[in-house]
Amino acid sequence: MKPSLNILIGAGFSYLAKLPLGNELKAKFDRDLREQLLRHSGSEWTWKEGKDSATVNNGSVGADWISYSFVLNEVLEAYKSDRGAFNDYEDFYQFIKDHSGNDNWYRPLFDRAKTKMYSELVMQSPNEFFDPIFSMPNTFLIEEIINYLIADVLWTTKTDAELLEAYRPFIEYIKTFDEVNIFTLNHDLLLERLFKISGLTYCDGFSAENSILKYQDSLLPTFKCAFDSAPIKIHKLHGSIDTFLFAHCEENVAVLTRTELYSYFKPINYQSKHYVERIDPVTNTVIQHFSADTIVPRFITGNGENKKAFIEADYMYSQLYNRFVGKMKKGKNLLIVGYSFRDEHVNDVLKLFTKTDGPKVINLNPSDVFKYDVPWIKEIKAFSELPLEQK
Repeated sequence: MKPSLNILIGAGFSYLAKLPLGNELKAKFDRDLREQLLRHSGSEWTWKEGKDSATVNNGSVGADWISYSFVLNEVLEAYKSDRGAFNDYEDFYQFIKDHSGNDNWYRPLFDRAKTKMYSELVMQSPNEFFDPIFSMPNTFLIEEIINYLIADVLWTTKTDAELLEAYRPFIEYIKTFDEVNIFTLNHDLLLERLFKISGLTYCDGFSAENSILKYQDSLLPTFKCAFDSAPIKIHKLHGSIDTFLFAHCEENVAVLTRTELYSYFKPINYQSKHYVERIDPVTNTVIQHFSADTIVPRFITGNGENKKAFIEADYMYSQLYNRFVGKMKKGKNLLIVGYSFRDEHVNDVLKLFTKTDGPKVINLNPSDVFKYDVPWIKEIKAFSELPLEQK
């Protein structure tokens, strides 16, 4: 029997796919953000640059796209004033998250954004389109916008053939194991695409079987910690750009009353993302016709001290993290790709792994060596250095 393999993946894994790394994402946000955003009819936000003329036109029909670009620019200036400089996009995200819902903090930023926008665009108040946006600030929306803007750039432009060529040694290496547990901190869909074009089956913890969420006649995959259907198992420890949250509410006509329950789901198409319904698992009848929240890609970013506490309190993230701990305690073989050792809750698990019986580590990283003592370690710089025979 071939052995099993655990893989820990960080941002560096996506380098060959030309997905943006930390400095590139930093450059996206650390600039003049006015008029750089688009807002689309389904509530999605994207960057303006790189879009065709039809997309730009459709994304700039309403009033939000330009108003919130001025607001986000004021948030950026407030962040840089507080920090002294732009550190990185995760710190910027954490700064925004720390102020979400704080009307007193946001009020002067909205006022300044309105003054600057009206002056630059030669507009006057009263204005029926823009005045309400600035007079009634949505102090949670900036956080949602950042999620969408990060998700917007996490799509590779590489062709299938280019990806297969770049990642072929990685694919061939994991084929030498009976079971592969992948624990990734990335939010992109690169792994899923690689396995699809390589003809490899995988599971990700989501299943449509007995789901309580549906679109029309189709049940939607929800997270159930379902990892038995394929030998390759992808664990998105910090979430994914194709994962959304549906809050369970008591519905009375058009009034929703929140409960403490929620489901993470994956849409099967664009419409199912926005028109998902919740059904009674016994009677199969619809008991909740719409969501109480804006549909936003759900993933964890930022560098807040309470990241581990959030993970422990969330039903999906806690189960994924517990599987990470369990598999690492039992595992012998660990491949690390592009991880920079910045997440303490991940490092805690690495420390546990090094205390197991006879652990073996391959660390693929041009700049960060493995930081813990193990009896067997191989530091490599490229996928081509991966051994294709188990010893």
